[in-house]
Amino acid sequence: MKAYTITPKGQVTIPAEIREKLKLYPGDKITYEDTAAGILLKPAKKDMIDDFGFLKERKHAEDLEEIRNSVRKKIADKILR
Repeated sequence: MKAYTITPKGQVTIPAEIREKLKLYPGDKITYEDTAAGILLKPAKKDMIDDFGFLKERKHAEDLEEIRNSVRKKIADKILR
């Protein structure tokens, strides 16, 4: 097992083989979970509202849910074609 150095800013490089296995790309977010077996590193769940920041300014939660459902439907329609 290879050891990695923590930078003065607290940063650590995630090895390429781990990034590939987790399908992590620049800009992706990860979560750390403290478990009995150790620290679990995993990709954060993606949220369309986070990806499309301009939608955050919508005032009503039901509008956001409507947008999410509309985008999901369009993606599903493209996949099923």
